[in-house]
Amino acid sequence: MTTQAVNGNVLQQFVERASSLYSLPAVAMEVLELTEQPDVDTMALRECVERDPALTAKLLRVVNSSMFGLSREVSDLTQALALLGVKPLKLLVLGFSLPKELHTGCEGETLRQFWQFTLIKAVASRELARSFWGTPGDEAFIAGLLQEIGVLVLIKELGDSYVNFLSSVHKRGEDLFALETATLGFDHAILSARLLEHWHLPSQIVQAVAAPLRLEQLEQLDAEAAKLPQAMHLGTLLAAIIVHNRRDLMPELLEAAAQYRNISVDQIYQLLDQLQEQVQVMADMFAVPWKEPEPFRDILARAHQQLSEAVADALPDMLAGTRDRSINVEQETLHHELDKYAQSFLDLSRSAVVGPTWKSRRPLQERAAEKPSPTASRPAAAVTLQDLPSRDLEGRLMAAISHCRARQDELSVILLEIENYDDLALVKGPDRMMQITACLRQVIQSLSDTACECMVVRDGRVAVILPGCERQQAVNLARAFSDAAPNWLCEHGQIDTPLSFSAGIASSATPTRSSRPEDLISAADRCLFAAKRSGGSVVKSIDVL
Repeated sequence: MTTQAVNGNVLQQFVERASSLYSLPAVAMEVLELTEQPDVDTMALRECVERDPALTAKLLRVVNSSMFGLSREVSDLTQALALLGVKPLKLLVLGFSLPKELHTGCEGETLRQFWQFTLIKAVASRELARSFWGTPGDEAFIAGLLQEIGVLVLIKELGDSYVNFLSSVHKRGEDLFALETATLGFDHAILSARLLEHWHLPSQIVQAVAAPLRLEQLEQLDAEAAKLPQAMHLGTLLAAIIVHNRRDLMPELLEAAAQYRNISVDQIYQLLDQLQEQVQVMADMFAVPWKEPEPFRDILARAHQQLSEAVADALPDMLAGTRDRSINVEQETLHHELDKYAQSFLDLSRSAVVGPTWKSRRPLQERAAEKPSPTASRPAAAVTLQDLPSRDLEGRLMAAISHCRARQDELSVILLEIENYDDLALVKGPDRMMQITACLRQVIQSLSDTACECMVVRDGRVAVILPGCERQQAVNLARAFSDAAPNWLCEHGQIDTPLSFSAGIASSATPTRSSRPEDLISAADRCLFAAKRSGGSVVKSIDVL
């Protein structure tokens, strides 16, 4: 079975279990459906809400709160719904109806941080969508609120292992999405999106939740499709800076804000002035654990000041063309600690979710020395969300970039492709060629004399991630794979005629904080294209700065 298929099965196991344990109440689902109609039937809406006395009481409490400043108390639900309006009603019903089972048993500080991050992100996404994208903002709020549901599911299913993993990632200032993908094969946003699909939420919400929070990828979307995920990207960055003290994200926030809608720093500060009160109101409405943080403006100002100081400190070295290659011992220790939590996280998920048939990821050196099986099972069907394979590769490559950056090591990625794959599939059948591709991954791991991670990225193509491997060494390995793999496949009865391969390689001498997995993948893909155009069994490579 391919890595992609295994990861898809693991994700499906999580989704099926979460779907059976946690669901939105029927009243909430009906309210969402009614409010999606062009002409809302207010009578049907009132009758629907009345079927849930607890929800009715909460909505009346909100209408009678200081936010509305009414001179007399409202006790009539029809009047309350008229005062609220359709869109605020939809937001409140959703917030009040999130499955309580997801919250029970969560440790107090973990739950408080979750709600603080989620509400700041949701409210910020709404205000950004309103102010700079010209949209009503309710969809941005809902998507921002629900994108973090996967975190609660993982906490409930994996317990302290995931909580420790989460804490360590925030402490280290690492990319949570990338490390989740590197460990499980998917991130919590994908899990959230799959659960929302099961709840039959609107497709635009599901797609926004599943969208990768990366500037380069979001800029490639058309203007309409980009509105929600771009606003959510900025909202996520603001929430991470405020709640998790991620001052290192300030450059990304400023760049993305300028690129998306030419949003200035002053405009961001103006947004924060109104944001804090609105977030507090939402926290009071939903009655969630809350500890009032210091003024958001002050937190962002410190992050901005730190960025300015860092640029000033780095300027002399940048002008002189020098680079500090020293290794921070504390950073090295924290990376080992993160690795420990990640392995514990993975071991628990294996036993709790998929049982003993799913093997955990062992050290790369051990897997490289393992002899491949002479047969390969047929891959399972592809998962529903189509972007999972690319996010899987990007996530694993991002983890390798982080690993090599901390150790000042080289990093290479090889894309190896069976030549004339489509023609061979017509002769041998697509299922047989998929088996050969899966077996090729095992062959490469057995032939490698260095640490590597190999995964199937599409029919006929595998990616090989090589931490600590410089460009020429990667070229030699690619040639060795191309030469040895056909013989091995013939000897073990996988093929009756030799195959030929093309390879594209991208290498980075020393990854930096600005190194991006998509740059390495794109460079390797260009080299692979050039190799295929040059004829059979050709290897092309490039250095990526």
